[in-house]
Amino acid sequence: MKFVEAEGRRKVEGLRKYLVDEKKNTFLDALWFGTLSLAFIEFILIVEEVLGAVFGIFWTSLGLAQSKFRSPPVGS
Repeated sequence: MKFVEAEGRRKVEGLRKYLVDEKKNTFLDALWFGTLSLAFIEFILIVEEVLGAVFGIFWTSLGLAQSKFRSPPVGS
């Protein structure tokens, strides 16, 4: 019975050592960094799309306003 407990304790300690060892956590760090990078890139793409829509509306409204100023007066 004590042998089984010691073996289980040894496995738990080995697993804890593996999870805490910084040299072996590079995969998890790279996975976290990759996920963070993808979220940042997605955020930039969303901001770019929103700004594109806002500027599109702005340039369209500016073009409509300028065409009204250039048109000849009605009834001339």
